[in-house]
Amino acid sequence: AAATAKPPGSGTRLPPGPTPDAVVAVTVDTELRHFVGEGIPLGLTGARAWWTEGGTNHLVWDTRNDHGGDPPWPDAGEGLPVAMVSAVGRSVVREGTVLQRAIGALNGIEIQHWWAHGDMFCALIDPVHAKQAERELHATLLAKPPDQA
Repeated sequence: AAATAKPPGSGTRLPPGPTPDAVVAVTVDTELRHFVGEGIPLGLTGARAWWTEGGTNHLVWDTRNDHGGDPPWPDAGEGLPVAMVSAVGRSVVREGTVLQRAIGALNGIEIQHWWAHGDMFCALIDPVHAKQAERELHATLLAKPPDQA
């Protein structure tokens, strides 16, 4: 994780077994592209997320899977740069108050799309706000901001 309650470089230390109930990590990924259109194939290997909204397909592609700059599918185009900020912990999905705190932490940052599923909350935002979003989620859901851990 890019941001945990541990010092930089120590990594996320999740115990074996199920993800803890409490939020244990906040991560941010800025190496993503958001593709929108009717002809976008859903469920591609290497996609971080996909959904259909109003009959239009959306796909969030991890650019580290481009392997030499190849597009994710023929005629894919460029896609739009997007960042994904996430909070890991079952409570952010199970408990509405924790989810509302996560969403509220991003107040003032335009959320393009968000979801809470399994053991994490994810929000797509403009990459220019990635570090701010990471700090705000950290301050709201974990004890110390990432730059003070």
